[in-house]
Amino acid sequence: MQLFRRYFFLAFLMIWILSGSLVPIDAESGEPPSSRVVATHYFYWYRWPDKHFNQPNAPGHEGHYHHFKNPEAVSYESPAWHRTQFAAMRRVGIDIALPVYWGAPGAYERDNIRFSRDGLGPMVQALRELGNQGVQIGLFYDTSTLQNGVRGLSPPHVGADLTSPAGQDLFCNTIIEFFMMIPPDLWGRVDRRPLVVLYSAGFASKWDRDLGKILARRFEKQFPGEKPFLVADSSWRNIGQDRTTSWGAALTGPKLFPGVAQIGPGYNDTPVPGRTTPIREREDGNFYRHSWRMAVQHQPQLILLETWNEMHEGTEICETIETGTQYLDITAEWIHKFKTGNDPGPDILLEYTQPRPRVKTP
Repeated sequence: MQLFRRYFFLAFLMIWILSGSLVPIDAESGEPPSSRVVATHYFYWYRWPDKHFNQPNAPGHEGHYHHFKNPEAVSYESPAWHRTQFAAMRRVGIDIALPVYWGAPGAYERDNIRFSRDGLGPMVQALRELGNQGVQIGLFYDTSTLQNGVRGLSPPHVGADLTSPAGQDLFCNTIIEFFMMIPPDLWGRVDRRPLVVLYSAGFASKWDRDLGKILARRFEKQFPGEKPFLVADSSWRNIGQDRTTSWGAALTGPKLFPGVAQIGPGYNDTPVPGRTTPIREREDGNFYRHSWRMAVQHQPQLILLETWNEMHEGTEICETIETGTQYLDITAEWIHKFKTGNDPGPDILLEYTQPRPRVKTP
């Protein structure tokens, strides 16, 4: 009887494995491929023709700007536009959209901030219409709003003190109010916890290592049993975050941290008047492929794609008039390699190993 049970168990185990019911474990990362998450920064401040459609056109740099396909349909107020974007993300394997949220409690009627709230309801409607054909929603907290001037306060260039009760209220309530507007079943999660990614600390005047703990406590008070999965830009140093990342991968190259990789397809803000940033050539997609290869080799739990659609800085991977679906196709190919643990293949050689200095124009 003992021998029979042993053979029965082994036979059952083989059937389970062959049927795909067992999730394979990656030997090096120790994580099942299904636990690997891809998220992308989603700029939703666009509304044809008046919001962020005063398209840059610096003298001498005409033609570098990439354009949305069907720009007349683009609007943060339009569920149909969000539905198109979320469906495209899902098709290529992206798990989480990170709306670039200019949250600021008490300042949502300001013209530069209003889109942040007004765009969230249409996003939720879009995802309901998509059912399981859309992504989930995390938060990219654009901490620019910690600077007084963005919220209409004085002195304008002073940032919030996040060690003070008022500053902590501003920081925590911004995050909490965002998730209050997104139903929990639509929350994008890492390790079953809602994903919060922080932009630069440079807009705050002061903070300390207790900030993450304070956020977690207040978040759970509002949402019992929930704790945010906090990914902070490296400029925050140690605030008790779960993971660290760094902005600027589209320009300077992949940012690799324990458990996280941030990558982008290139950078070109030359059409924007007053900018002097160097250019990261896309090299017909090879810089993006090179970045993906480094990210896959790093074997993180989370990959952040910088960005889905920040047209003004030329970091978008969404469909455009100029590049078509090229960067969506590249994204789909590499997400498949990332999630299946496939060999990323040989190195991809670049013509420009560093960003190219801006050429001055007369």
